[in-house]
Amino acid sequence: MNHNVGQTDRIVRIAAGLVAVIVAVVVAMGVAGLGSPVDLVVAAVVGLIGLVLIGTGVTQTCALYSLIGVDTSD
Repeated sequence: MNHNVGQTDRIVRIAAGLVAVIVAVVVAMGVAGLGSPVDLVVAAVVGLIGLVLIGTGVTQTCALYSLIGVDTSD
């Protein structure tokens, strides 16, 4: 696949992904959250989104961008 994620987009994706993974770990450990069993599901979903953001930032390729015709690379 061709790169379709630019440098600024890449930095934002990696930073947001790291924040999402950290939040997911904190919620999963029970340090923060609502104290309900739903917290683990929310942590898993947020963690997965974070990993996807990190992955697309590192590879500079976004499948969704390809589908909708967006290219932020220069």
